[in-house]
Parts: sequence; C-alpha cells; structure tokens
Amino acid sequence: MSAEGWPTSIAEAGAGLRSGAFSADGLTRHFLDGIHRLQPQLNALIAVNDDLAIAAAAALDAELKNGIDRGGLHGIPVVVKDDTNVAGYPTTVGSALYKAPGAALIAERDAAAVARLKAAGAVILGKANMNEFAAGGKGGFNPHFGNTRNPWSLRHDPGGSSSGTGAAVAARLCLGGTGTDAGGSVRGPASRCGVVGIRPTYGRVSSRGIFPRCRSFGTAGPIAGRVADAAALLTAMAGHDPGDPNSLDLPHEDFARDLHRGIDGLRLGLVDGFSFAGLDPEVAEAISGAVAAFESLGAQVRSVGAPVFSKTLDAARLAEIIFHEFAEAIADKYDRADPSLFGEIVHRDIARAREAVPGRYDRLVAERRQHRRAAADLFADVDCLLTPVFPGMHAGIDDPPDLSGDHRRFTVPVSYLGLPGIALPCGLSADRLPIGMQIVGDRNDESLIVRVAAAFETVSGLQDERPPILWAGSGI
Repeated sequence: MSAEGWPTSIAEAGAGLRSGAFSADGLTRHFLDGIHRLQPQLNALIAVNDDLAIAAAAALDAELKNGIDRGGLHGIPVVVKDDTNVAGYPTTVGSALYKAPGAALIAERDAAAVARLKAAGAVILGKANMNEFAAGGKGGFNPHFGNTRNPWSLRHDPGGSSSGTGAAVAARLCLGGTGTDAGGSVRGPASRCGVVGIRPTYGRVSSRGIFPRCRSFGTAGPIAGRVADAAALLTAMAGHDPGDPNSLDLPHEDFARDLHRGIDGLRLGLVDGFSFAGLDPEVAEAISGAVAAFESLGAQVRSVGAPVFSKTLDAARLAEIIFHEFAEAIADKYDRADPSLFGEIVHRDIARAREAVPGRYDRLVAERRQHRRAAADLFADVDCLLTPVFPGMHAGIDDPPDLSGDHRRFTVPVSYLGLPGIALPCGLSADRLPIGMQIVGDRNDESLIVRVAAAFETVSGLQDERPPILWAGSGI
C-alpha cells in the first residue's frame, strides 16, 4: 500500500475492494485523476473516456454488492495500447492516418484479449500512447501524438513501442495494462520504466482485433508493477480463440500458480558469447548481481553454448521479417494516402521492406523451424536463459534513433523463435535509471519464467523503488 493509502498492486486493490476499503468507482476516479494530472508531463495516454470507465466501475461495484465476484481482476483499472481495439474508443495505432475525427476508427468490438480482460472484471481507463505504427529505433517517439516521457527521467526514453503503458504503470496511473511485442515492445518499456512485462509464447494470446505489425511473431502481453500482477493479467488475456488461426489450443492455465515455489535446484543458463557480450558496465554489473541473487536462492547458474543465439540469429537480419510483414499490412493505405501522414521512421521501414533482396523473407521464415528445434534442444540442458533486455543504458529523448537494431539483439531472436520472455528490473544505474533483465523459457513455459522472476523480486526489493514522477493522490 502506498503512503497515501492507495493500493500499489492488484492483490492489495482486490483485498480492499472486498473489505470495503475501496470501491471500483473510487479506484477508477483516483487513477483517472492521476492520468489527467500527469498527462502534460508524461503524455502516456492517447484517449481517455472518463464516462465509459466510471460506468464500467459502477456496474462492477453493483456485482460485488450482489455477490457476483469475477476474480482477482474484478474492479481493477488498466490501460490498453492503442493498436488494440476497445469498443467505443478510436484505434489510432499512433498514426496521423487515424488521428483526424473523420478518419478515426471507432472500434465496435473489443479485441479478443480485451474482451477476456473485461470478462475478468478489469476496468479500461483509456488507450495508451505508442510509437507510430509500433515502428522505430527509439522508444516513445511519436511525431503525431507527441513523445511519451519516462517517469524516472523526462530526459530519457521510456522504451517502445508500448511506451504509454510502461510509463503509466511506472507512474502508478493504473494497476496494469497491455502492450504488444514483435521486436521487444513489451519487454523494452518494462525495462526502461522499471516494471514487469511478459511476452508470452506466440499464440498464447489471441491477436484478433490488434493491428498486425508482425503477423508471424507479434503478440500481446501484459505490463504491470509486480510479477504477480503481470501473471494475473496474462492469465486473463490468454486462451484459445477459434477466430485467430495462430491461436494455441491449450488448457486454461493460472500463470501465478507457482509464484511461491522458489527456484532451488533450477538450472539457469547464461549463453556464451551472448548474455554478457558488449554490455555497458552498469548493465553488466546489474546482471552479475542478479546471477548472485539467483545462486543465493539455490539455482544453478551455468554457461551454455547456444550458437542459435550467439551466432545464427542476428537481430538486424531478423528485423527484415518485421519490415516485410508491416509493409504488407499497410501497403494499400500507404500507397494511397498523403505521404505527410506518415513519419520518417515509417517511411524508412517501408523502404527497407521494398528494397530487400527478393526471396530473403521467404528464406528467413523457412529457416525458423530448424532454429526452433535448436532452441528446444537447448532447454533440455537448462530450465531458463538469462540476458539483459538492452545492452546499453537509456537513450536521451532527443537522441537520434538506433537504426542498427543492435539495441534489440536480446529481444528479437526470442520473438522470432516464438518463446516466452519476462522482463523485470534488476538494478538502478548511478543516475537512478532502471536496468532490465530478461528471463527466457521454452515454449509454453510461462509459469516457470514467472516463478523465477518472482523469486528474484522477493530479494531485490526493486518493485518498491519509486520514480520521481509518481501519482500518489496528494501531489507529485
């Protein structure tokens, strides 16, 4: 619980709702107040509809009063990235193409993942800011809706492309939210904003109703302040969807079920020539500290040879899949629209797709089955892999974008392989900027990576660190 008495986790909020200390209406109004107060500094939201959120909260309060309890997310206020449909809201995908009132796409139906969150009782506060069409080498950059700022430092980027959700969660403007992740767009903001983000196994969460930035390995995932909260959100979001041809038909799973089992005896792998390659000293120090913490908890941390990560899968080369599929997704609109409606980075991504060597995309996709087999063999020897999220520290908000793709070298290969990964804070720099760690598991092993992350969280204490800009209800 915060010093001002407001909950800082989903579990705290749920207990307060059921004890009568809070109402869903009261929580919703509290977080809406924070959003409106901090929007000028953070620019974390693109659209907020107080009336829709308050009406949903009132209905959920009435349900609890009548003995209807939807579970752990009942009455919990969250935000949704603006590439994902929420009924009654425009879906802009961060683009000027859909910004004008006459051009805005007002969603008639919720995306499948949003429908699941609502069914579990979540209250949608609004649509979170994002990179234009989820593109770019710099997090939080948007030439049409303005840049999202990092609550830890307004001079530094918040990670992207799910920048608004990451910033909103870190500033406690909500108790969680959704992002989407092709090249690392859930894990990146989680790392930069000092919160937790889960990229699930490809197909765990339906992509129906979400803009297809990269149809072959993009996925929605949760961002939250704590591991347990992210696990609760993912439990609600995940599930088979017959309307999504890539949806996995798996039994329902509670991803928080093993949170308290500990990690004694688990085998955690550091990939030779990869996990510690070319890191900034502060990042290397934070990862080394995390390794020591895992060993103190009884895990066996070992070096493993995994050429599929250290030599074969180059992030810049794999990004060609993202560019190709993005260009396909918007080709019709891009070719017919006024070019001024698209930012420089979108023009660059389309050009890179159209200038690519013919047949290279098909070869990259065809090789994936072989690479997935190699990754699966690796998990016969270790339970999880450990890496940073980024090799370097935060970029300045006004710095040029990194067009090399090197900053995504730890995240893109995981996406390409369809593996689950969780990002969480593992340290703070000398300037008190968050440093993120990634824990990667085998396919459909979300419960295990959540368990490992939760064990680290219990000893790190980093989830209780507060960014300088924080909504508390009694000032900043």
